[in-house]
Amino acid sequence: MLLAWVPLLAHAEADGGVTVVTGTRVRMPGGTSLRGAEARETPLVEHDALKAVQTFPGVGHAALGSSDLVVFGAAPRETLVEVDGIEVPSLFHVGGYRSVLSSMLVGRVELEPATLRPDVGRGLGGVVRVETTSGERGAHGVLSSDLSDSSAWVGLASSDASLVAAGRVSTLSAAVSPFLKGAAADQFAIPHSWDAQVRGAWAPTSRDEVSVLGLASADALSLEVGSDDPTLARARNERSAFYRLGVTWRRGEPTEGTTVTAWGGLDQRTASLLTPLARAESRDDSWVGGLRARWRSLLVEGVSATCGFDGRFTRSQLARSGPLTLPPREGDVTAFGEPLSDDRAVDTWRVSALDAAVFAGLDLSLGRVSLAPGLRLAAIASDVSRRTPVVASTPGIGLDTLDFALEPRLTAAWSPLDSLSVTAAAGLSHQAPDASDRSAVFGTPELRPSHGAHVALGTLVQPTRSLSAEVTGFYRTANGLTVRDPAVGARLAQVLIQQAEGRALGVNVAARFKLSGLAAAVAYTLGRSERRDRPTQPWRLADYDQTHVLTTTAGYSWKGWRVGARLRWATGLPRTPVEGGTFDVRRGVFEPVFGPHDSARLPDFFQLDVEAGKTLTWGRWWLELFVEVLNVTNRANTEEWVYDSTFGRRGAITGLPVLGTLGVRGGL
Repeated sequence: MLLAWVPLLAHAEADGGVTVVTGTRVRMPGGTSLRGAEARETPLVEHDALKAVQTFPGVGHAALGSSDLVVFGAAPRETLVEVDGIEVPSLFHVGGYRSVLSSMLVGRVELEPATLRPDVGRGLGGVVRVETTSGERGAHGVLSSDLSDSSAWVGLASSDASLVAAGRVSTLSAAVSPFLKGAAADQFAIPHSWDAQVRGAWAPTSRDEVSVLGLASADALSLEVGSDDPTLARARNERSAFYRLGVTWRRGEPTEGTTVTAWGGLDQRTASLLTPLARAESRDDSWVGGLRARWRSLLVEGVSATCGFDGRFTRSQLARSGPLTLPPREGDVTAFGEPLSDDRAVDTWRVSALDAAVFAGLDLSLGRVSLAPGLRLAAIASDVSRRTPVVASTPGIGLDTLDFALEPRLTAAWSPLDSLSVTAAAGLSHQAPDASDRSAVFGTPELRPSHGAHVALGTLVQPTRSLSAEVTGFYRTANGLTVRDPAVGARLAQVLIQQAEGRALGVNVAARFKLSGLAAAVAYTLGRSERRDRPTQPWRLADYDQTHVLTTTAGYSWKGWRVGARLRWATGLPRTPVEGGTFDVRRGVFEPVFGPHDSARLPDFFQLDVEAGKTLTWGRWWLELFVEVLNVTNRANTEEWVYDSTFGRRGAITGLPVLGTLGVRGGL
């Protein structure tokens, strides 16, 4: 599930962004890129342009209530999200129901691997890159409201300056919660969310532009579950927010010249889980900042060079109390609703980390053959406040680490015909350990970066401007991944070990068709993602493995009317079966007895959604009325298995039933 960027002598541009000429650089098979207008027009994205990413090939289906982005068979935390070169912690609000950016600000959204371009790094999976826009010249505004949220966008733009502001408040909880019945109502809480953005741009000369982007996003989630069995009652609360401010200076043409982006911000997250037997609490406050500078120039005909600097700094203050096994992570064997351990540990720690790299690359066009070699040299430094846990009045002894990563990348393309191209690509990358894993009590302070490799082979066929199809094979490996130490008595300050490996193999197939008012797209992934916690253990399915993922969309517009449909089918996620329960006399609760790790699966997910709308115009003013019906077939998709208090019986938590929403949008 890899994408590739390679230089290629091509002269066509495809609607839908399957192939986009950018100087001598062309997006190759497996790559997915949509302009903002095309993303907003994707059927059933609920007027949320960034949700179009969920229809891209290589993107897995995320469970109801999850904001995870499962890309290229990698774990969600291995994928990066950038908005105008500014890293943000997530593309979606908690629960995954809405993205964190106004659709009207989206100028382009792209998905690619984090390992094939020399100017991209710090990830083992993919990178979602969003470019913002100020819109058309003049004064414009849009108001929108439906059962999910209410939003507003206003913009003012001239030939050399622009100012845009947008905001959104979620009303989804009141709209959806009544439709969650039984166990689903107890297990899935709909968060209260809001986000806001401000973008300003100024072009002091014909070759220069300065832009400023401010982002804010916040979520709050609360859930209280009662039970006839007091030991099963619990209360869960989560709060998260991020704030960003970035400044970008560009000089030269869009495909050549110099670009410098400096940004900073704050990430905050608190969580608590309370049961009659135990409680767990955590807090994470992280100041983050980055600097990216890139220079690109045409050296001679057919040869372009790129070089630059890419750095990110974080300073995190963390506090945590509760069982060592929370929160669950990839590789943990757990059951939904398993009693919380009454073990209680406490720790506070600080982590400062710098991940900086210099990079360089060439784009060589040799007739119908193109080569793009690149190299990235990264230095990963960190400072952890404590090497060992606090014991009585012992002084804190810190820990400093410094690692280097040399990461070559190469793409090659051959275009025997104007409508046909073949691409091969490979690259290495790394990812620094998360600050939350470097506690001397709950983790391992001495964690080092993980490393990964990607290989892709693809072909793109584009017989006409209206039709394109691509097939991309991939193989991805990762080593030095962090998992929980399975030993009953983990060594001091080494609760986590770094011996896990991962691999993913498969193929992506994508096709797009657009002619007049008809547009259709198909994205299918056949893949297998595996992990092993130690080199001596056999391979097992990864927690996010999905053998089949199919998404099809189709829409038609005519004289202000539009209709659309979306069909999704995905293999169920792996689960470790529960074979019974044993009674813990000390605590008075049953504990699950597990079968082989990830040896079972949830049932397949299938959902058909439809929409219709009508747009009315009066001069510059327009008004759109729309209706969306989700899960038309009323299929009871199993989102999770849940067990009774003795673990003797298993039930299913199902997703939303058939659900219709009405909405209105208007503006000028």
